[in-house]
Amino acid sequence: MRSLVSILLALTYLSCTAQGDFNTPNLRESVKVETSIYTVWYSETKEQPIRLVYKSSNRPKNVDRGSMDFYKENNGYTKEEIDRKKIALEKTMLIESEKSHERRFLNIGCENFYKWFQCYNFASWILIK
Repeated sequence: MRSLVSILLALTYLSCTAQGDFNTPNLRESVKVETSIYTVWYSETKEQPIRLVYKSSNRPKNVDRGSMDFYKENNGYTKEEIDRKKIALEKTMLIESEKSHERRFLNIGCENFYKWFQCYNFASWILIK
């Protein structure tokens, strides 16, 4: 058994130290890749881009908005955007009274509750079941 292990170790050592011709690819220092949007020079040896150039162009106008008014207000929103946000927020910010909260607490079985902090329309309650 010892001799088998010795032979395997010797073969492993010899195979690792043997000078052989390994197929190493010829890596290029600079490769140019060009598209309609950018040009990049890439180094295969460093495995990273060397230089990058973007091309910009003034494209022709394909769409005509006609009589649609996209006038922006002072804060940068169009009237259409303001209306959309107003409709989205109309039914979400409903303020309920203290009595409605107290009724809800009683419905879930909490008889001991009190408001321990309030600032404007925000209130924190402590419930003890």
